[in-house]
Amino acid sequence: MPTVIRFITFGLSIFLSILALGGCTIYQGAWLHPQSHFDYPNSNIVPLGHAVGEANKDSIFVPVVYDADLWQDAVNNAIQQKKGDILIDYILAIEVTTFPLLPIYFTTYKVDGTVVKMEIGKQILH
Repeated sequence: MPTVIRFITFGLSIFLSILALGGCTIYQGAWLHPQSHFDYPNSNIVPLGHAVGEANKDSIFVPVVYDADLWQDAVNNAIQQKKGDILIDYILAIEVTTFPLLPIYFTTYKVDGTVVKMEIGKQILH
C-alpha cells in the first residue's frame, strides 16, 4: 500500500508542477504604425534596413497591458540595431502571459519594421 500512495503523490506532484509551469497567454494584440517619431518636413529619409526590437516587463497580481515606456524601449532597441533615427511602417505586438496557479504576469512588447536615417534640411524644394 505505501507504494500506491507514493505513486499517487508523485503523479499528483508532477501534474501540479506541469499546471503551475505551463504559461497561458491571456492577452495578445498587434497594430500597424506609420512611424515611431516625427520626421521633419524638409528632410531626406534614407532606409537602413529591417529590424526587430523587444522589451519585457514582469508584474505581480496585476497584468501590465499598456505601457508607453515599454513600447518606447522596444522601438529604441530596434532603432539601435541599425543606428538610425526613426522606425517606419512597423507592427507593434503585445503579449501578456501568466501561470494558472501563480499571480505573476509577463508582458512582452515586440516591434518589427524598417529603420531609417533622417537628414534634416537637405531636401531640394520646388
